[in-house]
Amino acid sequence: MEQPNPKPTRRWVRILIEVFLLAGAVALGLALRICVFEPAFVGSESMSPTLQVGDRVLVNKACYRDQPPARQEVVVFNPPEESHQALVKRVIGLPGDVVQHWKNDVFVNGQKLEEPYVHGHAPSYTSPKRIPEGEFYVLGDNRDHSEDSRDWGSIPIERLRGKALLVYYPLGRISRIR
Repeated sequence: MEQPNPKPTRRWVRILIEVFLLAGAVALGLALRICVFEPAFVGSESMSPTLQVGDRVLVNKACYRDQPPARQEVVVFNPPEESHQALVKRVIGLPGDVVQHWKNDVFVNGQKLEEPYVHGHAPSYTSPKRIPEGEFYVLGDNRDHSEDSRDWGSIPIERLRGKALLVYYPLGRISRIR
């Protein structure tokens, strides 16, 4: 009497294990995408030279669950007007701060803000403005080519998607965002 060949059974077990591993990897990737990280596209020159048009950045979505953004962090947020593309800007004013533009400088709570990352200095003059609780004042690094809180005011924390961590594409520009 012939013995049945056990090899087909082992083959099906191996296929099932591979399918479960693949499904697990996809599920883990989706969970990370939904809860922790997301990609963002830089669509304008408003953050130049820190970020260039076409850069793709990795955004940490979980970092602001326990603490608010810090001054001078680069954040990704939903724009004030309805749009599908997120914006990338730098946090300048925190809730309760008083922000004022005078010539080429920004003053926060009466102190000139040191901004070594700024490119372009469109002179502007504004009266002091207190940032409401739960809102943030954001500016682009390329002030000559940035639509930001100078144009549409501070942004509510609910619009924040997260902190921009690093440029991951193009490959020649891979770097941490400062």
